[in-house]
Amino acid sequence: MKIIKITLITLISLILLLIVGLVAAVHLIDINRHHDRIAQVVYDQTGRTLSIEGDFEWGLWPELYLKGGPLSLGNAPGFDREPFFHLESFHFSVTTWPLRRSEVHLQTLQVAGLQLNLERNQEGIGNWEDLAAEPDPAPAARPHKKKDPGAGLPFAALALGGIQIDRVNVNWYDQASGQQAHISDLRLTVGALQFGEPMQLELEFTAASNQPELEVAANAQATLLYDLNAGRYAIKPLQAAATFSGPTVPGEQTTMTLHTLLNLDTETSRAKLEDFRLQGLGTLVQAQLAMHDLEAGIPGCQGEVTVEVADLVELLEVFDSPLGRQLTAVQDRSINLATEFTVDPQQGRIMVPKLTAKLLGTTVRGRLEADNIYSDQPEVLGGIRAEGSDLPALLAIAARLQPGADQQALSRALAGLRDRGLLAEATFNSEGADIVVPHLHLRALATELTVNGRVSKLDAELPALDGQARLAGRDLPLLLKVASAFQGGPTAQTDDGPPPGAELWALADRIAAARRHSFNLSTGFSAEPDLQRLSIDNLSAAILGLEAQMDLAARNLLSEPDFKLALSLAPFNPRQLLPILEVELPDTADPRTLTSLQLKAEIDGTPERFTVKPLRLVLDDTSIGGEVTVHDLARQDLAFKIEVDAIDLDRYLPPESEEQPVTPETAAAGTALLPVELLRELLLEGELKVGELKVSGLRVSNFMMQARARDGEIRVAPLQAALYQGEMDSTINIDARGEQPQLQTTNRLRGVRIGPLLRDLTQEQEKIRGRADISYELTTRGNELDEFKANLNGKAELSFQDGEVVGINLGRLLRQTTALIERRTFAADEQAVTDFTTLSGSARITNGLVSNQDLRMMSPLLRVTGEGTANLVSEEIDYLLTAAVVATAEGQEGAELDALQGLVVPIRISGTFENPTFRPSLDGAAQAKLQENLRRLQDRLQQEGRRALEDLLGVPLDRPDRKDPEAPSPQQQLEEELEERLRDELRRRLRF
Repeated sequence: MKIIKITLITLISLILLLIVGLVAAVHLIDINRHHDRIAQVVYDQTGRTLSIEGDFEWGLWPELYLKGGPLSLGNAPGFDREPFFHLESFHFSVTTWPLRRSEVHLQTLQVAGLQLNLERNQEGIGNWEDLAAEPDPAPAARPHKKKDPGAGLPFAALALGGIQIDRVNVNWYDQASGQQAHISDLRLTVGALQFGEPMQLELEFTAASNQPELEVAANAQATLLYDLNAGRYAIKPLQAAATFSGPTVPGEQTTMTLHTLLNLDTETSRAKLEDFRLQGLGTLVQAQLAMHDLEAGIPGCQGEVTVEVADLVELLEVFDSPLGRQLTAVQDRSINLATEFTVDPQQGRIMVPKLTAKLLGTTVRGRLEADNIYSDQPEVLGGIRAEGSDLPALLAIAARLQPGADQQALSRALAGLRDRGLLAEATFNSEGADIVVPHLHLRALATELTVNGRVSKLDAELPALDGQARLAGRDLPLLLKVASAFQGGPTAQTDDGPPPGAELWALADRIAAARRHSFNLSTGFSAEPDLQRLSIDNLSAAILGLEAQMDLAARNLLSEPDFKLALSLAPFNPRQLLPILEVELPDTADPRTLTSLQLKAEIDGTPERFTVKPLRLVLDDTSIGGEVTVHDLARQDLAFKIEVDAIDLDRYLPPESEEQPVTPETAAAGTALLPVELLRELLLEGELKVGELKVSGLRVSNFMMQARARDGEIRVAPLQAALYQGEMDSTINIDARGEQPQLQTTNRLRGVRIGPLLRDLTQEQEKIRGRADISYELTTRGNELDEFKANLNGKAELSFQDGEVVGINLGRLLRQTTALIERRTFAADEQAVTDFTTLSGSARITNGLVSNQDLRMMSPLLRVTGEGTANLVSEEIDYLLTAAVVATAEGQEGAELDALQGLVVPIRISGTFENPTFRPSLDGAAQAKLQENLRRLQDRLQQEGRRALEDLLGVPLDRPDRKDPEAPSPQQQLEEELEERLRDELRRRLRF
């Protein structure tokens, strides 16, 4: 490395070349006649205007000299301050006669009145950048013979009278920030150069800036010692001083000084910096530094450095640093640093036997010994420890430096912190080719982190890691609120809703209200980036009342990742956890539900395709097991096989008081019954088994359902269960591919005890009992209730054996009618049931019209038949129910109906579902007999007849004081009251 020597040789060679050129120019060229041509060439090359305001002068004897000025160069386009460069005058000369002896005697080089205007615009573009454009690639250099470092100079002698540069002014303007800075009256003096003789250098200038508002008067002196032949150079000493003045300077004025010695030996490729001392502005920096192997890519060095800063804020405020303003509230603002180090890249050695630092109230101590760092088995040993007593102060500094941080929120979060200290320490050493970290410990904010691990594969792009870690804390809300403060705090808002800071603060408040402050996490870990592998072993976490265990193994993380995950959650209370996470729980009929949840699952696959097997879930008193396979997560294509031991779904339904009643009008008001778009996208295949199930009051067992959905076709088959000493077998098919979904369903109920079923379903006294067989096959299309009813087609059959109609005693009703006609009293305390041996019928449904032509009921007393229609669309009824007395009804506790044997009573049911009407229709003989008895009954209505009518009708009869000519006759009144009583009784009794 012979930079100075090469530079001097090059400079002198250029001067000689210039001398020869001047000699030729004096005789051949008159430059002053070509000012315009020179200016045009400069403009063509740079786009700038060159102004040569004065003539050039030159001569050959007794000195070869050149002088000129003034001259100036215009600014770049788009910049207004002119000129870019201006030079008042320059002069240089060489004694002519010594040149014949190859001796170069340069007189003093003089430059005066130089002005440079540097500027940067709003876009950040500088006015010098067009001049600094990269030149075209130079042609490949020819190979040359390496010069002997000790070879002499290409001239016999060299003498330099010196360099004198005066009145240099440099102006800086930044349009974007408004900053302006000026260097004024810069003077550089370089003393005379004689081979082997010391050379003096002096520099002085003044400077001023508006950002910061600061003035500086600086000067420097140095003595340069050199031996060009030996390649040795030294500056002994370099001394500089700068006086700062301005409103930001303590005392409005202070001086900073610099003293150092520098030695450079190009032959041995070594350099030394000695007695370096920078002092001022409450700062002292001292250093000793020795460097070697300077020609290497990274030279080696050894040294000592100490830094003392009495008040970092004052130092930063002098230069108007934003950091200084952010640190004003810090109490301990001093900095102390001392270190010793040795770095030898060639040997692969780094030694830091001592490192001590005190920064803003925090003390740091460390050491490092590293050898053979480029080998396969480096040797490393060291440790570091940082300890402070005022962590909130450090966090406050960080918050001031973080854009958008809420410093007030941070103060609120830390107000109640008892342990305000900080401790961080780590030790490390090498084992073979690995680095071992046996101990890493961090304690802060009532939280402790401990880690031990190993770093291997150090030659890879990213090394491998494995080890164990534990994180435990006593105040999770505190950590969340500190994190919130650094992300805007609790009151921050964005256009997209609450930012993370506000959400974290609210979460911390909910955790504190639930008294879930503590947390604990421990795990083993291993990461191999080169193999794209990651594993987490025996992770154990306890947080927010949740205890979890997890193992994870992941591969191909950067290509096609796949993983195996084992997860276990101990029983926890979702009603306590989910509100903390602001997850709204559904209202349930039983508030004791959702109070216990336990999970155990193993997941194997990729993020897009995976299997959960086995799956074990315990919800309250229900155990759920099975497996789930996700074939394509993006398309939600999944398969499942689930088994449930027992569950009461009614406990999980909304409370009855909160259910909104659905009337036919509201149900038909355009409400979609099926989620068509969801059904079209649904992709699933699965099986569900439930040992015991309760839903809507019904109790079933051995429930089994298989379902398949793909491309808009959904099939549920079989759908089976055992219920009420019988069994059910159903199928459901939905085709949602077309414009209107189509539904097809079949159902078979065999041997079902209908009484208990209805009692559980309605939570009321059942209206019919017996063993029932019911079946139907139905199809429809559409997605609104009206469409469903209008397009309903199919058939249905029902059969009841050995049953009872509860709530009406047809025998009693007939006996009452007979007693009334024959003017007899009757017993009122009979059981309100009607026995039957069979009740059967079938129906056909065509476009919403239900037709039944074969209703049959057989009992010891009656034979009942029925036929007619019910329109599901218009809700109109047209049905004829016929009852015939066939026996004495001994089984119905009476022998009074012999006279009625063979009597047929038809009842016409009409009207609508909401308001049906029931009207009896008697034949001629029964009508005549009824009329004859009514005439005889008219005279006895005061006593027995009136009581009989009141018993029959259930209401008292009016007792008019005088006869109303417009009042109905007793016959008409009896007919109307019989009709009304029959209609009301049938409407009330048959509503089941």
